[in-house]
Amino acid sequence: MERKSIDDATPEEWNASAQAVMNNMASTLGRPAEWMHPTANTVQVGGTHYKHMKYETWDVIAAWGMGYFDGNAVKYLSRWKNKGGVEDLRKARHYIDKLIELETK
Repeated sequence: MERKSIDDATPEEWNASAQAVMNNMASTLGRPAEWMHPTANTVQVGGTHYKHMKYETWDVIAAWGMGYFDGNAVKYLSRWKNKGGVEDLRKARHYIDKLIELETK
């Protein structure tokens, strides 16, 4: 087999090679391949209070087509036991109160 120069590699060959290197690095570190390709759902900024959940709260909010006020209420309700305690329940109630206010005008 003829050896190619890196300059002769197609974009597909370059991507496949880079992918293989990254997968090898993850394997060497004892991590799953996805670890080298983080997504918004695999990286949490500012804590771990959503990591124990079966479903990501923002995925539920998006799937249910929720808006700002009801989505924030769900966010605070989903995390209150693992982050803010009763204060998060108060925040959820605040968003619900505002939503009720808007819906009953």
